[in-house]
Amino acid sequence: MEKHAFRRSSMLRGLGVITALLIAAGAISPAFGAAPLTKARVKKIAKKQATRVVKTLGPMLFTEETELVRFGQISMNVGDADQPLGTFGPFTLRLACNLDAGDVRGQVLATTTEANSSLNSNDDSDGDFNPGEALEWAAEVGDVPGGASDPAWHDDTTTASAPGGTSLYGHTAVTTNFGGSHCVFSGHVVVQAPA
Repeated sequence: MEKHAFRRSSMLRGLGVITALLIAAGAISPAFGAAPLTKARVKKIAKKQATRVVKTLGPMLFTEETELVRFGQISMNVGDADQPLGTFGPFTLRLACNLDAGDVRGQVLATTTEANSSLNSNDDSDGDFNPGEALEWAAEVGDVPGGASDPAWHDDTTTASAPGGTSLYGHTAVTTNFGGSHCVFSGHVVVQAPA
């Protein structure tokens, strides 16, 4: 019961923000009039305006808190054992920090337990991603350990999909030689799984 109350109050706050933005943009009338603004009155007006917005723009999708996984900053050094980031349906993401021809290479690696999956990132792509393969969700190569800092924000969305219905997408920052560590990772993953 508390979970549903939290979702309802989060949705109402979100609708209130959307309503305020639309009022500021002149897309809808404030309709506040001269009566005193009580919490109940503002809530009623926000619901009414939100209903108009939904009728005008159509239903809006909100990301559930359980679908969004944030991570970082996670620091590693060359030679550290790979660090698991998480398992999301058939997909597992892990972090690695290694040497690549004498330079630092920070990687977020993806594996799957479901045959015929797919993955598409700035660094790797496979439309027939199968168990036993490891693909790069994100990666960055920087100077030799202790060299210049080399930040890379992977602003193209990385996606992975499995035939069973699980899909992932997200953004990842990989920085080498930063904050006293060879590899630093941060970002988020959104998980959409079948009901």
